[in-house]
Amino acid sequence: MSKESIESFVRLLKQSPPGAVFNPWWQVDKQNDIDCNARAIRRKHLRAYLHRRLDKVHLVVIGEALGYRAGISAEAP
Repeated sequence: MSKESIESFVRLLKQSPPGAVFNPWWQVDKQNDIDCNARAIRRKHLRAYLHRRLDKVHLVVIGEALGYRAGISAEAP
């Protein structure tokens, strides 16, 4: 992976699937973000994370938790 491919990857993240999906790198969470700069800060952190690993790893898996309760609904026992 190169610096250019990291930038391409971050730009590709802008293409969210349709539906009820929150894209943390390109959307603002009005309830939880301090201001509209939060998305740019998240992209900056992602870039820094990936840049520090250039030439050190062979595979990076990026995922997002379903929520702070790990996908457990409020109705679950």
